Amino acid sequence: MIQRLQSILLILAAVANFAAFFLPYGYAENNAEMDSPTAQLYGGHVMVNAVITDPAPGEAFGEWKESTLTVGDDTFLTIHGLLIGLNGLALVAMVFMFGNRARQLKLVYVGILMLMIQVVIAAAMLWARMPTWLGAGNIAAENFDSGLKFGFFIPILAILLSWWAAKRIQKDEKMVKDMDRFR
Repeated sequence: MIQRLQSILLILAAVANFAAFFLPYGYAENNAEMDSPTAQLYGGHVMVNAVITDPAPGEAFGEWKESTLTVGDDTFLTIHGLLIGLNGLALVAMVFMFGNRARQLKLVYVGILMLMIQVVIAAAMLWARMPTWLGAGNIAAENFDSGLKFGFFIPILAILLSWWAAKRIQKDEKMVKDMDRFR
């Protein structure tokens, strides 16, 4: 039944996971210079702001230019974007598997594992890919600054909600088995 607490928890986990696509995960910047580039990682894209040092026709030297990398531009972004979408759809589909609690429980645990992979890929993008997107290969480590934003923790919230739903499914399954034992 849809009104069960675990169904509501799975829907909330799916909403949180879909919201993660649009929320900021982290940032990176070069602290050594005033006009240094900055990068902001979102669930599905990266925004890089940099000062134009080699202007193209129609651009002025020293202006700020914003560029965006999207899901198809980078392997990590593509995998992460696909995981967000697939995990969200899977969480919604799990809601409707209430007729077979054992299968629903197994799929919830697989979903939790996939959400953990999503978090690991987000962390890899923050600390391994951000310097590349920033063009920071020649920035000294002490001048490079990166950090987390609240969007990074949203998939972790989805993991916790899914885990809570799994515990509720187990509780229902135990209750049904206990009732069968009394018959």
